[in-house]
Amino acid sequence: MRLNPKVRSRVNRQLLVLALTLLWNFACKLKPPAGYYKQKGRKAGDWRVKFCLCVLRVVLIKNYDQYEAEMVTDLRLLQFFGVLNLPSRSNIHRFTQLMTAAYIRRCMQELVRPYASGVVDLLLDATGISLMSRSIWYNLRTGTKIMKRDCYKLHAAISLRWGLIHNWRISNGKRHECPFLISLLNPFRRLGLVLADAGYSSRKNLQYIVDKCGAPFIKFSKNATAKSKNYPAWKLQHYFYTTMRYVWDRIYAKRNRIENVFSVIKGVWGDSLHSHKKRRRMRELMLRLLAYNVRQIMYIQYSRENNLPLWVRA
Repeated sequence: MRLNPKVRSRVNRQLLVLALTLLWNFACKLKPPAGYYKQKGRKAGDWRVKFCLCVLRVVLIKNYDQYEAEMVTDLRLLQFFGVLNLPSRSNIHRFTQLMTAAYIRRCMQELVRPYASGVVDLLLDATGISLMSRSIWYNLRTGTKIMKRDCYKLHAAISLRWGLIHNWRISNGKRHECPFLISLLNPFRRLGLVLADAGYSSRKNLQYIVDKCGAPFIKFSKNATAKSKNYPAWKLQHYFYTTMRYVWDRIYAKRNRIENVFSVIKGVWGDSLHSHKKRRRMRELMLRLLAYNVRQIMYIQYSRENNLPLWVRA
């Protein structure tokens, strides 16, 4: 399954106008980031304008030089906000620095709230995001020290129906996926299908999903046994996995949609982070996730308004 090409092409033709309308309506429901309105200095302008331009720059895949050369003089933006001049690149950069990780996470939760009500079917997986820095590794085979590029690991919980990123965690590239399942699923009250690969397989994780009324479809490792060890959900799922493998595989095959999401994020915004400081790296990556959700919601809204299927067979 893939995104309907008709929906994608028609939305991309008017991407700026649709994204601007969505972001402005969304900004009216939020509060400004902490520290925007100060007691001293010049009076700050409308923070909603800067918020829209900050996220819109990432949605349109523009750096700060391109923002200053193309977006500042765009008549569509000037007419939408009803102003003669837009904030400069320095103002946008300073506002971006005020958007902390906690603030971006609150924005993301508010953005996907209408699509997270009730029972949610989720896909879990992790992917690597390369960094510009390198670290020294010791090679046991050759007995020498080598340089390897560092990376972050992005753990994401993505809805099966809409393809939206509902929750995420960012860790060191060497961390295993298994400990992050509970933190990814913690915000959800009731779960539906939860599809994940063998990296998330553990008795504690399966029992946690079942306790939230969910149906875990997490692939078992080759040496897994049916011993429950005080986690009855493990024994039940292992029996289903071994006796009705064909049915289990048909449901588990839907997990490939999360690979499509990661492919889109890396293909559009790149698979590496260019900032040198950790805080800027985190902000850069989270703004990409927010921009992806903005694009995906525009596709969802357009498909609903024009009665078109969101997903079609590849």
